[in-house]
Amino acid sequence: MLEPVNEELKQKADEKAPLYLLGRVLSNWIEGIEAFDPFFSARDELVLKMMGRKVLSTNEICRKQVEKPTVFFMLYVDIHLFGNLVEANWCFYRLNHIILLSNSLEDMLEF
Repeated sequence: MLEPVNEELKQKADEKAPLYLLGRVLSNWIEGIEAFDPFFSARDELVLKMMGRKVLSTNEICRKQVEKPTVFFMLYVDIHLFGNLVEANWCFYRLNHIILLSNSLEDMLEF
Protein backbone atom coordinates (compact mmCIF):
# COMPACT_ATOMS: atom_id res chain seq x y z
CA MET A 1 0.00 0.00 0.00
CA LEU A 2 1.33 3.44 -0.89
CA GLU A 3 1.62 5.98 1.88
CA PRO A 4 0.03 9.40 1.26
CA VAL A 5 2.63 12.10 0.65
CA ASN A 6 1.35 14.56 3.23
CA GLU A 7 -0.78 14.69 6.35
CA GLU A 8 -3.85 16.11 4.56
CA LEU A 9 -3.86 13.26 2.04
CA LYS A 10 -3.32 10.76 4.86
CA GLN A 11 -6.37 12.15 6.69
CA LYS A 12 -8.51 11.92 3.55
CA ALA A 13 -7.37 8.35 2.96
CA ASP A 14 -8.10 7.42 6.58
CA GLU A 15 -11.59 8.94 6.34
CA LYS A 16 -12.44 7.06 3.14
CA ALA A 17 -10.99 3.70 4.21
CA PRO A 18 -14.13 2.68 6.16
CA LEU A 19 -16.30 3.53 3.14
CA TYR A 20 -14.09 1.41 0.90
CA LEU A 21 -14.17 -1.52 3.32
CA LEU A 22 -17.93 -1.21 3.79
CA GLY A 23 -18.38 -1.20 0.03
CA ARG A 24 -16.28 -4.33 -0.33
CA VAL A 25 -18.29 -6.16 2.34
CA LEU A 26 -21.67 -5.00 1.07
CA SER A 27 -20.84 -5.75 -2.55
CA ASN A 28 -20.87 -9.45 -1.74
CA TRP A 29 -24.61 -9.39 -0.96
CA ILE A 30 -26.04 -6.06 -2.17
CA GLU A 31 -26.41 -5.13 -5.82
CA GLY A 32 -26.72 -1.67 -7.32
CA ILE A 33 -24.48 0.26 -4.93
CA GLU A 34 -24.48 3.99 -5.67
CA ALA A 35 -21.98 6.42 -4.17
CA PHE A 36 -21.81 10.18 -3.75
CA ASP A 37 -19.36 12.39 -1.92
CA PRO A 38 -18.87 16.02 -2.95
CA PHE A 39 -15.16 15.51 -2.26
CA PHE A 40 -14.63 12.49 -4.51
CA SER A 41 -11.62 13.05 -6.71
CA ALA A 42 -11.51 11.88 -10.31
CA ARG A 43 -9.39 8.99 -9.07
CA ASP A 44 -11.96 8.07 -6.39
CA GLU A 45 -14.68 7.98 -9.03
CA LEU A 46 -12.55 5.89 -11.38
CA VAL A 47 -11.83 3.32 -8.65
CA LEU A 48 -15.50 3.14 -7.67
CA LYS A 49 -16.54 2.65 -11.29
CA MET A 50 -13.89 -0.07 -11.69
CA MET A 51 -15.48 -1.77 -8.65
CA GLY A 52 -18.83 -1.72 -10.45
CA ARG A 53 -20.36 1.13 -8.46
CA LYS A 54 -22.50 3.87 -9.89
CA VAL A 55 -21.11 7.28 -8.96
CA LEU A 56 -23.88 9.85 -8.64
CA SER A 57 -23.07 13.22 -10.17
CA THR A 58 -25.87 15.25 -8.60
CA ASN A 59 -25.65 16.49 -5.03
CA GLU A 60 -29.12 15.80 -3.65
CA ILE A 61 -28.12 17.36 -0.32
CA CYS A 62 -29.32 14.17 1.42
CA ARG A 63 -32.84 14.47 0.02
CA LYS A 64 -32.74 11.07 -1.67
CA GLN A 65 -36.02 9.20 -1.37
CA VAL A 66 -35.65 5.49 -0.78
CA GLU A 67 -37.84 2.73 -2.18
CA LYS A 68 -35.79 -0.23 -0.92
CA PRO A 69 -33.35 -0.80 1.95
CA THR A 70 -30.65 1.84 1.57
CA VAL A 71 -27.44 2.37 3.55
CA PHE A 72 -26.39 5.96 4.19
CA PHE A 73 -22.79 6.27 5.38
CA MET A 74 -22.71 9.77 6.86
CA LEU A 75 -19.67 10.54 8.98
CA TYR A 76 -18.92 14.09 10.06
CA VAL A 77 -21.61 15.83 8.05
CA ASP A 78 -23.61 18.92 8.96
CA ILE A 79 -26.55 18.07 11.20
CA HIS A 80 -29.04 19.65 8.75
CA LEU A 81 -28.25 16.88 6.24
CA PHE A 82 -29.77 14.33 8.63
CA GLY A 83 -32.89 16.50 8.77
CA ASN A 84 -33.02 16.57 4.97
CA LEU A 85 -32.82 12.78 4.84
CA VAL A 86 -35.63 12.29 7.36
CA GLU A 87 -37.81 14.99 5.77
CA ALA A 88 -37.44 13.49 2.28
CA ASN A 89 -38.50 10.08 3.60
CA TRP A 90 -41.13 11.09 6.16
CA CYS A 91 -43.40 8.07 6.05
CA PHE A 92 -43.18 4.69 7.73
CA TYR A 93 -42.49 2.81 4.51
CA ARG A 94 -39.46 4.93 3.59
CA LEU A 95 -38.05 5.50 7.08
CA ASN A 96 -38.21 1.76 7.63
CA HIS A 97 -35.84 1.29 4.67
CA ILE A 98 -33.08 3.62 5.91
CA ILE A 99 -29.94 2.13 7.40
CA LEU A 100 -27.87 4.99 8.79
CA LEU A 101 -24.20 4.54 9.63
CA SER A 102 -22.98 7.65 11.38
CA ASN A 103 -21.22 9.05 14.37
CA SER A 104 -23.46 9.85 17.34
CA LEU A 105 -26.09 12.46 16.58
CA GLU A 106 -25.99 13.51 20.23
CA ASP A 107 -22.27 14.21 19.95
CA MET A 108 -22.85 16.23 16.79
CA LEU A 109 -25.39 18.44 18.55
CA GLU A 110 -22.81 19.37 21.17
CA PHE A 111 -20.57 21.07 18.56
